Amino acid sequence: PSLFKGDDVAVVDLGAGKGGLADAVVAHRQPQAVVFVERESRRHKADGKLRRLEDLEVERVRGDLADVDLARVGTLRGRVCVGVAKHLCGSATDLALNAFVALSEARGVAVATCCHHRCEWSSYVGRDYFRAKTGGSAADFARIARWSSWACQVANGTTGEHAAPVCADDLRDYTSEQKR
Repeated sequence: PSLFKGDDVAVVDLGAGKGGLADAVVAHRQPQAVVFVERESRRHKADGKLRRLEDLEVERVRGDLADVDLARVGTLRGRVCVGVAKHLCGSATDLALNAFVALSEARGVAVATCCHHRCEWSSYVGRDYFRAKTGGSAADFARIARWSSWACQVANGTTGEHAAPVCADDLRDYTSEQKR
């Protein structure tokens, strides 16, 4: 099924920066709302452009992904939510996933990961899975995280990002203890 199927869909751009990713999604999928989540104050390049669109509600939330409570964002209430993110360094991917799946109407999320070597055991959402599949410890995880940067080279020697779509339901059933 389409992530954007339905009458009232909101795109949540996690770690939005200037908002270019949400802007591209809006150009192709026409959601009814966009929420940018970013901890830094930046030039809100896409915000101004998208606010001029007649049938689109736009909101920017300034906060760290570790602390943001998306359930309190009025623009998202009562809407099916689709999360998008690119270039979330290290632990920011795990923090974004935790923030997003807290939404009762989370439908799905697509994340282009990067900086795997910056991932931290303390915020990693798949600890139990890692332990069960590898028998590994926090130290093993740190070692593998460092090694993972080696896998980001493509044939011509340039660095590439890898998209990792995740269904919100895959993470929603984890307890907060399992995510830690």
